[in-house]
This record gives sequence, C-alpha cells and structure tokens, in this order.
Amino acid sequence: MWAGRSVQPKFARTEETSSSPSREGTGSNWYRVPTLFCTGRCSGSWDQGQGSARHRNSCGLGHSRCFGSSCRITTTPILVKDKERAADSMPPPPARKEIVLALRAPSVVPVAQPKGRKRKFTKGGDGESSQQGGSSIVSGLRGKFMSLIDGMMSECGSEASRLAGELSEMQGRWSETEAMLTAVNESHSVKVSKLEVEIGELERDLGKTASSQLKEKKARKAKSSEVRQLQCQI
Repeated sequence: MWAGRSVQPKFARTEETSSSPSREGTGSNWYRVPTLFCTGRCSGSWDQGQGSARHRNSCGLGHSRCFGSSCRITTTPILVKDKERAADSMPPPPARKEIVLALRAPSVVPVAQPKGRKRKFTKGGDGESSQQGGSSIVSGLRGKFMSLIDGMMSECGSEASRLAGELSEMQGRWSETEAMLTAVNESHSVKVSKLEVEIGELERDLGKTASSQLKEKKARKAKSSEVRQLQCQI
C-alpha cells in the first residue's frame, strides 16, 4: 500500500547566509538548511519509529522509486556555532535520480455499436439536440438541392423552347427553298423542251438543205455531161 503523508526531512547544506543585525553579537553563524517537501505518495509502509529514514530512502535519497507528483527543497535558517563542524556533519548531496511515473492503462474495451441500432444523440449546452441540428442541416441541403434542380430544369425548358423555335424557323426556310427549287426545275424543264423543239426544226432544215444540194449537184453533172456530148458531136 502507498502512504499518503507529506514528510519534511531536514539535512545540512553548505550555503551560508548573511547574519541578521540582531544576531551579530552572539559569535555564531547562521546557515540555511534545505528542507525536502515530498508532496506525492511514496512506496513502502510508514512506521512511526523509523518514519524519517524509511521515507528518506523511499523519496529518492536511498531508493529510486518515488511516485510523487512533485518534490521541492526549501532553505530554513538554523543556528550553528562551529562552521567546520557543521560542514563535516553535513551529509553528501543526494545523487540525482530520475522519477518514474507509473500509469495504469485503461482496461475498458470500447464496445462496437451494432449496425441495426440507431445512434443516440445527446443534447448540447444550448439545449438543442444534435439530431435536430443534423435534421436542420439535411433539410437545408435538401432545399438547396431542390432549388438547384428547379433552376436547372427551368434553364433546360427555356433552352428547349428556344431550340424548338429555331427548328420551326429552319423548317419554314427549308419549305421556302424547296418551293424555289421546284419552280427552278419546272422552268428548266420548259426551257429544255423548247430547246429540243428548236433543235429538231434545225435538224429538219439541215436535212432539207442537204437533199437540195445533192439534187443540184446531180443536175449540174447531167448538164455537164450533155455539154460534153454536144462538143464531141461537133
């Protein structure tokens, strides 16, 4: 078991202080003696007869285990008549030892929350539960999402109406161009038919001229042959 008492063992120290004005005539020297205050709990049992020695050993002067939170040294002036005797009677300064704090690890194992159960919400300092805060956040996000979807749908509707108007306009223009193309085709067909008639007439004229020219050639040949025969007879 650990003892919970705070002990104040005293030992001598070589630090000399200035004598007070009221003590100058006594011929003695005043020294400040350090006092060790151990405010923590030290290991070992406490005995009334050997309390100071055991406590000194357990607080780090003779033993290294001291589980205290803090140990501090203060100086207290005492009267010493002989300086050399006081210096000889002082024990050596304690060796500096490390204080090890032993902390027990928590043995509580966190229990995993089952998936099927709903999570409990605790109320905050302002009186509102975290569930209400989460639901308000979800509702706000849902409203923003719905407003965003509505805006996108309205934009899509306006774009679709604009595209439908442009499509109807293009269809009207296409019908106009189709009418123009049909009119041009008809006019071209009329012109082609006229040209074909004219070409036929020209071909007939050419045929007539060719036949007439052949007849004239034959007549000329006949006349020339008659003229030759007459010349031979003469």
